[in-house]
Amino acid sequence: MKKDLVNYLVSIISVFAIVWLKYLIEPYTLNKAPFLLFYIPISLSTWIGGIRLGIFTTLLSTLLVDYFSLIPLYTILTNDFPTWVNIFLFVIQAAVIIYIVHGLKTAVQKEKLVNQELKYTSTKLQTIIDSAHEPIVIKDIKGKYLLLNPEGQKLFNIPLNQILGKDDTHFFPKKIARKVMTTDRRIMRTGKTEVFDQKLLFSGKERYFLTTKSPLKGAHGEIEGIIVIARDITERKHLEEKRNEFIGIASHELKTPLTSIKGYVQVLERIINKGGNDNAKLYIEKTCIYIDKLDKLIADLLDISKIQSGKMILNYTSFTAGELVDAGMESAQPMMNNHKIIKQGLNDLKVSGDKERLEQVFTNLLLNAAKYSPKSNKIIIDIKKEGGYVVFSVADFGIGIPKDKQGQVFNRYYRIIENKIGYPGLGLGLYISKEIIKRHKGKIWVKSEEGKGSTFYFSLPLVSK
Repeated sequence: MKKDLVNYLVSIISVFAIVWLKYLIEPYTLNKAPFLLFYIPISLSTWIGGIRLGIFTTLLSTLLVDYFSLIPLYTILTNDFPTWVNIFLFVIQAAVIIYIVHGLKTAVQKEKLVNQELKYTSTKLQTIIDSAHEPIVIKDIKGKYLLLNPEGQKLFNIPLNQILGKDDTHFFPKKIARKVMTTDRRIMRTGKTEVFDQKLLFSGKERYFLTTKSPLKGAHGEIEGIIVIARDITERKHLEEKRNEFIGIASHELKTPLTSIKGYVQVLERIINKGGNDNAKLYIEKTCIYIDKLDKLIADLLDISKIQSGKMILNYTSFTAGELVDAGMESAQPMMNNHKIIKQGLNDLKVSGDKERLEQVFTNLLLNAAKYSPKSNKIIIDIKKEGGYVVFSVADFGIGIPKDKQGQVFNRYYRIIENKIGYPGLGLGLYISKEIIKRHKGKIWVKSEEGKGSTFYFSLPLVSK
């Protein structure tokens, strides 16, 4: 309401301003009043207030023209016409001006609204693209990069201005670039979206992506380029490879002890059928060893399932560090052949935890120490106090672990020696050990020198006496 009053006030003032201007210029126009000047307030009123205000201004101007005998401009109309004809013509022309100005204003407002909507849509789209967790790329018809979101830029690891305007040959080896560009051209040619796995090379490392490529179409449906959305599935690919390897290894590892058990049981059966033999005891012992190995493999698989589902239950009790070491040695000794275990350090330090699970950790470390030091005959266990923790260590003098692999030994399915022959295992023991120690609020780590051996450490909170 207030705005309308202001608009009407502006209209009235502008009309009277024209009247005042008329008296100023009339002496210079042979006393002819150029009524065309009234089209200025009419146009202004229509622009700011619409058709209604334009009509009001026209009526006001017409009244003033009539009362002050403001004859139309001599060069347009002559004095031969009656005043009412001149006023009629004035009104008709004013109506045309109102129509034109209102139409122009409507067009400008529509264009402004469209621009605002385009800006909003563009901003929203840019925000979505920039906040996406997957790399998003837009290329033109020639395969040159037009747009790259922050996640995509991270992959290239170079400034954006060094990427835009260039094609794939600037960033990938020729073979990979040719394959990528061939795929892009096919999609732009067929106009169909494709989803597929793609292997690329960034910073010298192979990365796998689940890639969606779609043609970029213009306003009239013509193809102007290509849109690429890539999801990094490198980790999944590696896990799939490890899974496949795991299945093969598991099959081999489970089959071998079962075959041995079957063979020894058959031999034992024949011996017993013949009336018994002193060797029966030996075969039975070997059978038990292989059964224990099979039991451990199956237990590891079950532990993995419990860890992943969060169902590993710990039964806490208190015991000394020496008791834990002795229990681990007792469990591991039957499966170790020629290694002598030397125990040293502070046996009386007290810890708390699930003794059976911690014994499992010790057993695994001892068996690994024996397995990876076939040419050595001793393993050293040490117990120390460091701050509020008891630190256990198991040292062997075997093949050691390469420095670049030491950070991976506690990963699931990771095997230090990829060759299956001579170093059996599923690559689960150290991963399970890490999870058990972590649940006891401790830490586990390794120090190793290739060719000289490895020392595995783990810490547990010290219990005050």
